Amino acid sequence: MREVDQDATGSLDFEHFLKLMGLFRGFKDKERSRKEQQATKEAGFTNQEVAEFRELFLNSLGADSQDLGFEEFRAMIHGITPLGDALTTELEEIFAEVCKKQTEADFPDFLLLLRKLLDCNFASIKDKTSGPQRR
Repeated sequence: MREVDQDATGSLDFEHFLKLMGLFRGFKDKERSRKEQQATKEAGFTNQEVAEFRELFLNSLGADSQDLGFEEFRAMIHGITPLGDALTTELEEIFAEVCKKQTEADFPDFLLLLRKLLDCNFASIKDKTSGPQRR
């Protein structure tokens, strides 16, 4: 607040409010960037893979969303490998574990979800995503 209220009036007028929102946005952007860098490092994907996954992530979002809900994620995975009730339940548990019980995944969570699915070869996803067009 001190940084915003440099004239020491103690009040929050519109100008101070805008400064405060700018600081908050900057903080959120730094935190988002840090989280993404950490997830990229943890997942061990190449820069090219991260770029491709970002495109997949963005194309899977709903109209006014920045995060991916479980149903969108399930539909994406179902497009790769069919999911019955048992696999859907297992996927939901993985989603809850990785997303720390949040209802939506941001891009860093998405990277960690993909890493987990690939590592455990969920529903033979590695076999279904590898081939001549993939590495």
